[in-house]
Amino acid sequence: MSEGKIRAKGLWFPDGNLIIRAGDRVCLVHKSVLASHSPVLADMFSIPQPDIADMVDGIPAVTFPDPPKEVLHWLKAMLVPRYFDMDRRSIDRDRLFAVLRLSHKYDVLHLRRRSLEYLAGLLPVDVATVQAEMFHQTSSTIPDQDAVPLDFYPPIHAIAHEVGALWLIPCIVYLLHYHMSDPSVHDCLLTLSTPSTTSLIIRLRKLSRLVSQHFSPGRLVHIRHVCDQPPCRSGWVDLDHWITSLHKDPLCFYSVTNIEMVVKPVGWGDEMEQLECVCDSCCTDMRAYVAHACSAFWDELPECLGLPAWEELLAAKARDLTMPMLSWEDLHGD
Repeated sequence: MSEGKIRAKGLWFPDGNLIIRAGDRVCLVHKSVLASHSPVLADMFSIPQPDIADMVDGIPAVTFPDPPKEVLHWLKAMLVPRYFDMDRRSIDRDRLFAVLRLSHKYDVLHLRRRSLEYLAGLLPVDVATVQAEMFHQTSSTIPDQDAVPLDFYPPIHAIAHEVGALWLIPCIVYLLHYHMSDPSVHDCLLTLSTPSTTSLIIRLRKLSRLVSQHFSPGRLVHIRHVCDQPPCRSGWVDLDHWITSLHKDPLCFYSVTNIEMVVKPVGWGDEMEQLECVCDSCCTDMRAYVAHACSAFWDELPECLGLPAWEELLAAKARDLTMPMLSWEDLHGD
């Protein structure tokens, strides 16, 4: 190429008929292949170009109005076999975000669906899955562990709005609520645009108020106060600690395993029962109260966050994930 740019690895096909510039990289690809993936590009390529159209060495050239690194990830997801592997132990976050954004923008439905499938596995829409999988656990990287880094969630909150996948938002906001005491969360928020940060902070405050509304300290105190069993007569050792823990992560306050009669406790509520010497009757009543509150809280969460009701969100999720997936052979006729 006469432009002096670097050929993008995996995106240089000697018999290609379209040059794509992406920052300091240049790609040589086939128009027909891109058009087979994207009806938006197909329409764009069908428009006759004037004689003064951008050409490089006699080949038409285009530059997408998107971040160059995102364009390269997106092109490779379409053109390089297995580049967009959805195994959470191997996928790159920047790759995922880029492919989702540009596949939505340019109507590459099969890649949009695959991106959202991956996110659906990380961000459940039902309270039972949140409780069972302890989704609030995080780690420094996606590839090394099943847990997810904190800086993963704030950008997805913004992207979910951009691509219309609002069903991702309740779990994102809940997880960030859990981690708000971590200073790194505030650093993550600063990476977003001001409108996105403002929207997310407002939702976090609304969620916090909803938690306080449904998980009343007075109810737990009353359950034990009226109990005449000897273990409960001595009162609380550290009620403030347990209420703070309950409000931080109400959905996982009691472990699912413990509810299913597995002895080993992992939730704060399990520890509370042991350290506060709560009698069996009060344990049963407290667990029933929290379980009911969890269901009511989760049911009301979308409305609290300014989102459609769960029925509409679940229908949208179903539409997003049910498109038949095309194979590499289907797309390329091999």
